[in-house]
Amino acid sequence: MPAQRVSPWWSVLLTIAVACSEGTADRRRSGGAPGRALPDGSVVSTTPDREPQPPWFSLPAGARYFERDGIQAPLLMRNVSAPSVDAFTPLFQAASQAGTSVVRLQLSQGFGYQTLGMTNEGAVLSAWAVSWEAVFDEAERQGLSIIPVFTLWGDWNDGTPALGWSHYEANPLSARQGGPAQAPEDLFADTEAQRAWLGWLSTLIGRWSSRPNILAWELFSELDLATGATQAGATAFVAKAHQVVREIDPWRPAFASTSDLPLISGQPWQALWDSPGNDIVSVHPYAPELDRVALERIGSVWQMTSKPVLVGESGLDAAPPDGRTLSSAPRAAAGLGHAIWAELVSGAASARALYWEDGYAVYYPATGLDFVNQHHELEREAARWLAGKDFRGRVPVLVRGDPLLFGGALADGERVSGWARNDQLSSPEWSAAPLERASVEVSLPSGALDATWAVTTTNPENGSIAEVTGSSRQGLLTFDVEGPFESIAFDAQRGEPLAPLCPSVDAGGCVGPIYALTLDGVSLFADPQCPSAPVQLNATECRGRTSMGLSSCPSEQATPLRSCVQFSVIVQGGPPSGDGVYYDDTGAQFDLVIGEVEIGLDELDRQTIRTGALRGTFSRPGGDGSSRPFELRFSACSDPRLSCLL
Repeated sequence: MPAQRVSPWWSVLLTIAVACSEGTADRRRSGGAPGRALPDGSVVSTTPDREPQPPWFSLPAGARYFERDGIQAPLLMRNVSAPSVDAFTPLFQAASQAGTSVVRLQLSQGFGYQTLGMTNEGAVLSAWAVSWEAVFDEAERQGLSIIPVFTLWGDWNDGTPALGWSHYEANPLSARQGGPAQAPEDLFADTEAQRAWLGWLSTLIGRWSSRPNILAWELFSELDLATGATQAGATAFVAKAHQVVREIDPWRPAFASTSDLPLISGQPWQALWDSPGNDIVSVHPYAPELDRVALERIGSVWQMTSKPVLVGESGLDAAPPDGRTLSSAPRAAAGLGHAIWAELVSGAASARALYWEDGYAVYYPATGLDFVNQHHELEREAARWLAGKDFRGRVPVLVRGDPLLFGGALADGERVSGWARNDQLSSPEWSAAPLERASVEVSLPSGALDATWAVTTTNPENGSIAEVTGSSRQGLLTFDVEGPFESIAFDAQRGEPLAPLCPSVDAGGCVGPIYALTLDGVSLFADPQCPSAPVQLNATECRGRTSMGLSSCPSEQATPLRSCVQFSVIVQGGPPSGDGVYYDDTGAQFDLVIGEVEIGLDELDRQTIRTGALRGTFSRPGGDGSSRPFELRFSACSDPRLSCLL
């Protein structure tokens, strides 16, 4: 959770609620379970609280997404919190009905905040555990998987760094409460406090690992904000906690998260991400332009790790929702909706994961439950679009368009799923004139074939669907979308291969007029329709100077140079200048001097077949010095223009 965002008024109420329920909670459990006695005389079970069942989801080795029923795809997730067991039910119902499949539950945010669910010896509080088990049961009834979060940065922050929220003095393991921790950093060293906490964790994993709807275990939220936490110490602590989990639950992933501050500062906790004790990399983006920031940060992290990248929390503003932050802006829902779509096509293993809007705003009088309820429908169309899609093996790719579009996509050589919006939309209004038409371009993964594509577009605002045709050339998929629309989602399936724009003449057979080369109207090919080599054009731009080269001569030295030409031209401000060489059908060599070029220099940014002409004079080396004019017309395969690095 972000800094400066918990109001203390409700923690007292929760403590009172737990005190009142402590005597009755144990009666909700079946008797006779083995366990250990607590100082208050209650007993907490150290064995599973129910019959084991196979997990709903798995995380295959090397996968970027969780898998269920043979499908790997991002999961829609919410951060849900409520002050009582019963208050979770309507929040879970709304989440399930809108298409959410996972809820992230911070265990120290409810049912006795002042206790953190443990005694000062690290024993599990029975009533607290039973209350959470009732919540887990309700999530399962609603078809929701869960990520339990065992502790938060504020539980282990004594005011350093000063982030506006510190509850270490209420931590049962702190010396102030009679516990073994002299300071928060004791958790990250081999101390009695760490051993007590790991014992508490072990008990809970043992109780809950039999539940099928547990997706993953989050050991600690936002480690970097805890007092005294260093990357090395925190990574070692996570490794120990991970081992505790593995000894009991060998199949579910376990991980810890940081805030996004290390990533923003350019010093991400790479050692934690790379550690074998951390199975998932989690990001927590908060920003007014949430869709842009989420897509950028997820893309950056995706390149730095091969592990799943989970959006654990997100929002338009990290500050508490006091009614004046961007979270309460009239059009905030539009900005949040765009962020959900951007996250779905970013390569992340989850999307949505809003913090205030999903539950934690209920504790703030200026927002409350009404604020949470008004955001319940945000992912409904995204969930419909996502249903049944398998994203395994796909990689994030760039999306752009004309007019300017912002978006992203996931692609392999045969399938593309993406989303884009009007680039003019921005906070706090997220409003612009609808686009009446747009041409969309998607950069495909390396090696993608030239082909036709069948494209299905979906309007996220109303769910309307249209079918269009696209094509890919040299790794770029293009298709047109008719409006009006503010944003558009799309799925594309590769169809029939297209003949390449620049075919190889070495494959045998003739390629017709695709390659052509005439000198003063006479073809330089022995057979005008069958070139002996492709006519290749390239261009480089450096400091305002454009250099072009053309060649139809064989690249390998074994073939005699006959009936071919090669030259280079420089254009910088004034008329072009250049030179080259021409070999006639006998192999005789002639020098070329070029003074005029007929080709569009502003159209050299993509690979295609181009036509043009050059004019100048040529002469025989060692001859009488006379020259005569020539005109060389060509049809050549043009590579994209290169830019120098100087």
